[in-house]
This record gives sequence, structure tokens and C-alpha cells, in this order.
Amino acid sequence: MIYTTNEVANRVLNFWFDADNKPFWFAKSDEFDHKIAEQLRFDRSGESGRALGLAY
Repeated sequence: MIYTTNEVANRVLNFWFDADNKPFWFAKSDEFDHKIAEQLRFDRSGESGRALGLAY
């Protein structure tokens, strides 16, 4: 699904809203936070994480 024209943000949002990823993004979980960090790791500058308000 396309949520935004920003490719990085769209990949993160698709990951967050994927029903196969439990717990869901809105439930606090260190394991899930690690999954999000792995998704953003490709961006060495960290700009995508900062743009989304994430601190990874």
C-alpha cells in the first residue's frame, strides 16, 4: 500500500501496518523496536529516522 510519496517513510509504514508483524507498532515492545531499527539501518545518515521522529 502507498501511504506517502517518500520511499523510506512508505517502507516503514508498510512494515508497521503489516498484520504479520506482532506486536503491532502501537504496542510498546523492545523486540519490535529492534525490528524497526533494522528497517532503518540501511540509511547511514539517519535522516529517514529523524524525519519520522524515530531515535535510532
